[in-house]
Amino acid sequence: MEQLTGTCLAKHLVCLVIDEAHRASGNYSYCGAIRELLAIPVQLRILALTATPGSKQPAVQHIIDNLQISALEYRNESDPDVIPYVHDRKIELIEVALGKEAVDINKRLLEVIRPYVARLSTLGLLQNRDYQTLSPPDLLNSRDKFRRAPPLDLPLNRYGEIEACFGGLITLYHIRKLLSSHGIRPAYEMLEEKLKQWSFARLMGKNEDIRKIKLLMQQSLSHGAPSPKLSKMLEVLVDHFSEWHRLS
Repeated sequence: MEQLTGTCLAKHLVCLVIDEAHRASGNYSYCGAIRELLAIPVQLRILALTATPGSKQPAVQHIIDNLQISALEYRNESDPDVIPYVHDRKIELIEVALGKEAVDINKRLLEVIRPYVARLSTLGLLQNRDYQTLSPPDLLNSRDKFRRAPPLDLPLNRYGEIEACFGGLITLYHIRKLLSSHGIRPAYEMLEEKLKQWSFARLMGKNEDIRKIKLLMQQSLSHGAPSPKLSKMLEVLVDHFSEWHRLS
C-alpha cells in the first residue's frame, strides 16, 4: 500500500499484517503506510512477520520503531509449536577441494600478490605479513589505519603509490575469494571488469603473471570450467534420490 487514496476506509481497519517486515526501513511503502494510518489516527493491531529480522540489534530496533511494534515473539525450528511443520534434517559438512586448474590459478595470483604485500609490510603498514592468509577485510582495515595515521617518515609523494598498492591487493584478494568460493567464472569476470578500470589497469595491466592468469581462466572456461562444488552437489543429489528410489 503506497498511500491511502480513499479507496480503503481506514476507520474500518482492525488488523494490518505486514510480511517481509525486515524491509521496513527508510521510505519503503510499509513505513509510509504506517505513518499515514497513525496520522488519521486509527485503532488497529499491527502484526509484522519476518524470517530475517537482522543480525544486529540496531537494525532490529529500526524495524520495531518504523512499524510501531510493542511486543516481540521469536520462534525457531526447535520450538514445540514449529516442530510439526519442519522436516527432519541432517547437516553434514562436505569439504570439496579446488580443481587442479583453480589451484594453478591461485598459485599464480599469490605470486602477483607477494611483492606488493612485501612492500607494504616493509613500511610497517601490514600487521599480518603472511600473504597467503590475508583477506580483503585485513587489507581494508590496514588501509584505513594508513589513512588515519600514515607513517611520519613516509614522504607525501608516496601516498598515491601506497593507495594503489592497497587498492590492487584488495581486488586480488577478492578474486582469490571468488575463485575458492564460487569457481573460475566469477573470478574471471571480476578480473575482466577490474582490468577495464583505470586504477587497477594502471597497476596490473602490463603484469605478465596477470596476463597468464587471464589466459588460464579463458582456457578453463572454454571447456566449461565445471565448479567442483556444483559437481559434488550433483553427485550427492543423484546418490540421495537413487537410494530413496531403491528403498521405496
